[in-house]
Amino acid sequence: MADDIVVQALDTCRLVRARVTANPRLAPAHPLTGSHRLRDAADIGEFIAHAWDATSGLLNTVTADASAAEVGDLVTVLSRLRDLETALAENRRALTSTLSDVTTDALGRLSQCSNAAELMAMVPSQVARLGFDRVLFSTVSSGRWYPKSAYSRCGSEWASSHLDGEKGPGFLLPSAAAHCHPAHVNEATMLAHRERAFGFSLWQRSKSRNFWMIPVLHQHRVVGIIHVDCHLQERIPSKSEIDALRRFCHQLSVIIAHSAATNAPVIDRDLHSTAGLASVSVFGQLTTTTVPQREDTESDAEGSLSAREVEVIALMAEGLTNAQIGRRLTITEGTVKSHVKRILRKTSSSNRAEAVAIWMKPQRLAAV
Repeated sequence: MADDIVVQALDTCRLVRARVTANPRLAPAHPLTGSHRLRDAADIGEFIAHAWDATSGLLNTVTADASAAEVGDLVTVLSRLRDLETALAENRRALTSTLSDVTTDALGRLSQCSNAAELMAMVPSQVARLGFDRVLFSTVSSGRWYPKSAYSRCGSEWASSHLDGEKGPGFLLPSAAAHCHPAHVNEATMLAHRERAFGFSLWQRSKSRNFWMIPVLHQHRVVGIIHVDCHLQERIPSKSEIDALRRFCHQLSVIIAHSAATNAPVIDRDLHSTAGLASVSVFGQLTTTTVPQREDTESDAEGSLSAREVEVIALMAEGLTNAQIGRRLTITEGTVKSHVKRILRKTSSSNRAEAVAIWMKPQRLAAV
């Protein structure tokens, strides 16, 4: 959260306390009378809602003998709340745009990895760029998850003893991940699952009170999990950050698919599944296999993308629709469709996902 928004929220809070909370007509049990932590967008949004409800309620119940000063004070509070709400919305839009750019850049870096070992090692640090303090990346096979790499802004000693890959017993896959759903996990949930099989010992070492778990899919199967938190900031990850992480995980599956396709000769593609879970680790199969470099420079030249087409396919990689791409680039949806058709032709792709996978190869199609 931007410092200027927090400062504006604190100033507005002081005004509300002076002119609304202190009003004798406000019900003592109103949520506004409690304490408010104004450290992130969720906190500030909740404060605005409570303050707006209390202030408008007082205005609706003013009596004929109410002074003009009291009415004026309440109207001023509503105006300040509206200003804060507008500033918060603008901050969210700016954050969403920034996270989109960071996600694209992070995925681009991951697409340069020559093998799965390098990819797995890099994932946590790239995810942390979205605003998280700590990130744990794990592979999944046979209904269990195995921590593989971690990143923390203050050191990852809390996870180091568990980063033994599939040599250890691993942990049981949570039902949310098994059904391909993200999940917000709090302290109460973990205390209700104290068995080692659920990763309780790892959670104890992390001292995390709130974290998110996002599954990574490949061919509709869960092949990985990313755990994130904002432990050092003492806050819950924002909706914008989690949305960005979900997009990241969705596109990470494209990179995995590309790696699997590139290494098809050495990969057993006959993956059995139970409830959508891979029975063998896709990452484990790729770990020691290097992604070969393309040597067909002539076809690259023939398939070169224009600068605008590179912009379009980068947004396609984020999962944006033609209409959304058009708004982002300030062009018509029809123009976007034309660019997409040319991209499919130049990449010899039958669909958008295939085109994105080809574009994200270590040696991308050049822009001309």
